[in-house]
Amino acid sequence: MAQHTYDDSIKSAVEKSIILLHKGEVDITDEMETFNEIDLTGRKDLEEALQRLYSVDALPCILAYGQVFSIEEIEAVKQKEREFNESEYNAAIDMIKRNKRVIFIKGTPNMPQCKFTRELINMLKEEGLVAESDYKSVNVLDSVTVREKIKEYGDWPTYPQVYINQELVGGLDVLKVERKNGTIRSILDIE
Repeated sequence: MAQHTYDDSIKSAVEKSIILLHKGEVDITDEMETFNEIDLTGRKDLEEALQRLYSVDALPCILAYGQVFSIEEIEAVKQKEREFNESEYNAAIDMIKRNKRVIFIKGTPNMPQCKFTRELINMLKEEGLVAESDYKSVNVLDSVTVREKIKEYGDWPTYPQVYINQELVGGLDVLKVERKNGTIRSILDIE
């Protein structure tokens, strides 16, 4: 069971990122500046797990979203990164299109990472809305691409952002005004 949990924690970290794996010193080029880095020196357990899970057999190498690349395959890694970023953004847009209420926040409803997110979550709770059943959330800290592109998509420069029935209604400041005016339930489409 402990092995399974260890493997699962590795998979959750590896399959959503690009990691330069090496032992000792390695030259990091400009193309690699967005990559995470793990020095496997003295980390036999992690090295063995990566060999078992991803067939990592030569170092240094790049592990991109669960796929192993040699250092020389930097262009293929960058292409994989572009594809992954685009798929994350498309998933966020799809979420807006498929759900009645979607909020883009820093952190999660259970672990807000800024005071504005915390205030929004509390406001939604006070209106009787429950995370994941009454609204969906996207943590913009998980993806630079989503964080930047959603600002463009909604033409709104800050977070949190609230989408109701596929339309951006605004951020926390807008909801505060609607609450003060007594129209918050209408804006949130609560019957």
